[in-house]
Order: sequence, then structure tokens, then C-alpha cells
Amino acid sequence: MPFLVALHLPEDSALEKLPEVLAGLAKTPQASLTLHIPGPGLKRVCREPALVRALKELAEANRVELLCSGYYSPRLDLIPERDAYAQLH
Repeated sequence: MPFLVALHLPEDSALEKLPEVLAGLAKTPQASLTLHIPGPGLKRVCREPALVRALKELAEANRVELLCSGYYSPRLDLIPERDAYAQLH
């Protein structure tokens, strides 16, 4: 069964729980999930090498799918094209 986890700031507690979520996932081989972390949260995750390693290992094993979006999760169809492009690059 697919499962989606979306971590949005300022929900700091969600990011604080990410190591537990990934550890639980690593211990449950039949489970997988799609993980969405908007830009500000992703910047915070990238400062934690152990989290980056865990995400990489689970993604390479097809256990975690990383769902990408614009930096602040904008509705890209509602903003000017140049701004939408800037959100994605």
C-alpha cells in the first residue's frame, strides 16, 4: 500500500521525527513511502549527514520515493512562468 508523508515547515516536530520514520521504514522491508519535503525543510535535512545517508540508501532500495516541488511549494500554474522556473532551479 503506498503511503505519502509530507513534511511542511514550521512543523519542526515533523522534521525531528524523520529519523524515527526512516529507522522504522528500514526495519519494515514490506513498507515504502513517498516523501515530500519542501525547500526550507530540505535545506535543514541536508545539514544532517546521517539523514542524507539514510534517505539515499532507502531511495536506492526503492523504499523511499522523493517527491519534488518548488522551493516553497507554490502553485506553479498560478505564478508567472519565470517565477515558476526560478522555483524549480
